[in-house]
Amino acid sequence: MIWMDALDIPAVYSMGGTFFEPYPEAIEEPKVPDNFSSHRYEGGMVRPIGDRYPMSAPRGAYKWNKTEDAINGLSRFDPDPFDGYAVEFINPSTGETANKNIASWMQKLPKGIHTKAHRHTHATIYNVFKGSGYSVINGVRFDWSAGDYFVVPNWAWHEHVADEDTYLFSCSDLPIMEQFDLEQSQSFEQNKGQQTITREFKPKLA
Repeated sequence: MIWMDALDIPAVYSMGGTFFEPYPEAIEEPKVPDNFSSHRYEGGMVRPIGDRYPMSAPRGAYKWNKTEDAINGLSRFDPDPFDGYAVEFINPSTGETANKNIASWMQKLPKGIHTKAHRHTHATIYNVFKGSGYSVINGVRFDWSAGDYFVVPNWAWHEHVADEDTYLFSCSDLPIMEQFDLEQSQSFEQNKGQQTITREFKPKLA
């Protein structure tokens, strides 16, 4: 489920310009063996010396066990008040976002957490990888569970509540906002940082 229609907010428009040409041989033969990038960057916080000359997309896979280890390390400390324990997938050659135009995060919301509300100029698409709970977006409660998708549009107040240990994967246009110097954020100051729920979203099931 993708939820946007219940919110009284402006639509988000993307920048066009996509084009492509079919590959002459239909399918291109791989130039490297299977799992090449996973083996190349198996060392974690070290990089091959050839990467002193950055590449645009040197890694093709990000393994769950490495991501989980990073989140477990963060879990030894206090969670971020807005995002719990969150990590960002990066280009190990440059240290920047894995994709120049799309930021990808994985975050853990421990059982019982109720984050504070904030808003920002980038829009975010969430996938509930594991767990269940709900989010409050501009005062509307959206319940979710594993496998669901939901959207937080740009400049919409949002906060999350986890009924159990939850993992959310998300993609956003944060890098684009930053490249154009448009990124801004604001925390919700009323009611100890949490919104009043005005209504609950009910999906139309077929």
